[in-house]
Amino acid sequence: MKLPAIHLQRGHGILAKFNVDVGYLVSTIDTSLNLAVKGLGVEVDVEEFLGMDTTSSVFKITGFWRFTDNRRHRLDLEWSSFRRDGYRTILEDFILISRGYCSM
Repeated sequence: MKLPAIHLQRGHGILAKFNVDVGYLVSTIDTSLNLAVKGLGVEVDVEEFLGMDTTSSVFKITGFWRFTDNRRHRLDLEWSSFRRDGYRTILEDFILISRGYCSM
């Protein structure tokens, strides 16, 4: 017996009315910041400059709900949280827009 196409999803059987998946991710983060004025500037590796970790582990939850009787339409939701912070006091002199500024 062959099911109509509406009842199949990538050959895995009848379309589910809803689904929830829970997962755990380990991600690599590489952030750079480019500070420039009129073509002159500097690029800063944020993780190195602020002493932050380059890897992060994250809890994740995804799901969907098919809200019509024919199950052709669905609402997908996903939640995950990436939280990072860093702090550093600059003790070196630096040049900003051709003027010298000295850190205290």
